[in-house]
Order: sequence, then structure tokens, then C-alpha cells
Amino acid sequence: MKKTYIYLIIAGASLLALNSCSKEQETDIDDKPVNVVTGAGESITFQFNVPVSADTKTALGTKDGSSYPVKWSNGDQNRVSLNGSAPTSSTKDSDTQITAAFKPGSLSVYNFLYRGDAGHDNQVTIPSAQAYYANDFDDAAMPMYAASATRSNTVTFSSLCSLLKFSITGEKKIDSVTLTAADGSKSLSGTFTIGKTGAGLLNGTLTPASGGGTINYNFGGHIQLSDTPFVFYVAIPAGTYEGGITLEIVDNASGHMTATVMNSNATKTI
Repeated sequence: MKKTYIYLIIAGASLLALNSCSKEQETDIDDKPVNVVTGAGESITFQFNVPVSADTKTALGTKDGSSYPVKWSNGDQNRVSLNGSAPTSSTKDSDTQITAAFKPGSLSVYNFLYRGDAGHDNQVTIPSAQAYYANDFDDAAMPMYAASATRSNTVTFSSLCSLLKFSITGEKKIDSVTLTAADGSKSLSGTFTIGKTGAGLLNGTLTPASGGGTINYNFGGHIQLSDTPFVFYVAIPAGTYEGGITLEIVDNASGHMTATVMNSNATKTI
């Protein structure tokens, strides 16, 4: 009987492989100040762009050569916020651009979130359950941020999570997988606070409300494995994981299989 093999790819053009140590440097704001003072009740408009690169995306398009095109998903125009406030109006102009208007009153900093927690300017929730999408990932698990000290017409987000790409072959039927960080102080899901600089700008550093949060990734049915790799993507918070991450695979015949992904004898930063 064939065994089930797991191949984990962490780096590559098809993944969101972000080093949490360099998060501050990866915030990409097209800084074009507008010479208008925002007054109480005045509406200001921003264009939210997704760059043509592999380090920020909410959905994977059809692979083009060695990379995947970047695009917004339907409904994303309603998932952006400025300093914790939802837009008064928003549109998805194209797969790479969203336009949103806000009435924030007086502003000293501009902290933007995609899929931020309502009413919070530096808090996100990474769900403990993620769903399978063929050749894609669950964008509910991919919050993003951007920050600027000055007003800008155009804003480009940076991701707070990384994507793990799994390729599995074998003969079994699998139903779901559960990911757990070996370091119990680490959380893969739950509520996270985003750090700020001394000036009050988001810096991309995630701090969990508590440790031990796991991710259950459900395939929505029995997936029959074969010699052709079955590929899926799981989003986890960018950070350093000492001891690796345990992957528990649930099959519908013999129960559970467990494997430790990443190098369990080393510290891995993604």
C-alpha cells in the first residue's frame, strides 16, 4: 500500500512568503499628498491597489509563467477601513483596483486595514477554520494593512499572513487537516493586535491575544488522492515558529495521520 507523502513549499513566486522581521520595510505607499485640509464631515477618497507582485494578493489568478497574477475578490471593496472606520461608499473598479470614500474628520495618521475587526484600527481576526478553494486560498484568512503619515491618493497593502502550499499524493481519501504550532505560545488563528510605531503607524507586527490557536482546513468532502499531487494553500500569521508546525491529516478510512512540517530541529521564519 502506498503511503501519503507531504511536500511543503514555503518560498516561490506562487506564495505569500513574508519575513515578519522585514514587515515595516514592505509597506508600499504611493505617497502623493493632496493639498486639502480634511474638515469634519468631509469625504476623502482613496484608490486601493494590489501590486503586480507575489507578495500581496487576495486571490490567485491563472498562473502566468512562474507567477500568479494579483487580483481583488468580489466584495473586497466593502472590507477596507481607515482608522477603524468603514467606507461611506466603495466600488471594485477592476481586479487590481478598489476606490473607497471615507468621512473620518481630523486625521494625524492613515492606518488602513483589509478585513480588519470592526471599530478597530489595529486588530484583525484570523479564522480557526479555512475552506478549500481549487487553485486559490480562503481570503477570509488573509488580512492586510497599510500606513502613512500623510494623505495619499493611492494605497498599496502588505500582507499580515503567509501562504503555505501543500502538495499531497497517495491512495487514501482525506477530509481535512489541522495545523498546530509546536511552540504553544504561538497562535495560528484568533484575534491579533497589530503593532504601531511611536508615531502611531501600523508596523505589521502581530501579537496574539492568546497562544495555542489552531487552524482546521476542511476540503468540504472526501478528496481522493492519487499519484498526481493534490495542492492546497493555507494562510498562517507571518512570524517565527520554533519547532515547526504539526499537520494532522484526517482520512475517512483509518483515522488520523500526523506529520511535522518545516524543520522541527530549527527555527523557521516565514
